[in-house]
Amino acid sequence: MARFIAIIFLFSTLSTVTPMPEVKFYSFTSDGKEEVDLDLPLATPYILTPTHGVKILCHGWNGDVSTEWYTNASEAYLHSGEKNVIAIDWGFYANQKYPEAVEDVFNVGKFVGEKVLALHQATEIPLDQFHLIGHSLGAHVMGMVGQYIVKNSGKKVGRITGLDPAGPLFDREDNEYRLSADDAYFVDAIHTNTIFLGYKSAIGHVDFWPNGGRDQTGCNGDLSCSHNIAPQFFAESINSTNFPAWYCDSDELFRAGECFDNLMIYMGDLTPSNIRGEFFLSTNADSPYGKQLEDYERP
Repeated sequence: MARFIAIIFLFSTLSTVTPMPEVKFYSFTSDGKEEVDLDLPLATPYILTPTHGVKILCHGWNGDVSTEWYTNASEAYLHSGEKNVIAIDWGFYANQKYPEAVEDVFNVGKFVGEKVLALHQATEIPLDQFHLIGHSLGAHVMGMVGQYIVKNSGKKVGRITGLDPAGPLFDREDNEYRLSADDAYFVDAIHTNTIFLGYKSAIGHVDFWPNGGRDQTGCNGDLSCSHNIAPQFFAESINSTNFPAWYCDSDELFRAGECFDNLMIYMGDLTPSNIRGEFFLSTNADSPYGKQLEDYERP
């Protein structure tokens, strides 16, 4: 089995950004997780493979290094042949009360943005080969990363994926303080709990609304389940074409079967970057969540 490395870091102090304490690094390989002491950016040429792009994962509120979807996504990327996967542990800040964690999103994003620029400069991997993937509050952290890079390099990362971007305290914020389509060359989002925990409106170049985006099949009204299932969908999508989604004006029209003649693309890691619009799909109640094309009943 091919070996991949994922670096998880809890931020070091830099003079140009707000200091972030509790710096730790972990590498993930096919043999498991190992804590390592790294001096970024000097060590990065030995960590990353310059001929590959970079995937960066970011958990949300109350998350940390043990976040389950990190393992699922990393294993899926390993299976697919990806070699450069970085996962961020900002649990020191994310495990505060929600309003306090929200206040730290901006500075955490700036700090990570400086780290991403260091990775880019040390490895010479083009910024458009960086794909940032964040869940809940982590989606907005990734937005701040993208904004920092634009302001300090004049360039953009290639892609940011928001996994049910957090809604509370962000719905009325302007683009400067949340993820938006301005933060990368391509921004896509998967909305799974717009009833309460997730962002209620389209936020990227492409927005997906599985099961209407409000709550999810199999969660039985559990808001946390619907919110946290977005990264599970994404991890499953990495090696799957079982998340077909159709361009549509509303979930009502989609459920009525009126959109199956429209453009179809795949939700998740395989989403093409040249598409724009809002797309709808349904999922299974249990894993595997993705449906094949033949699973859809058409009028």
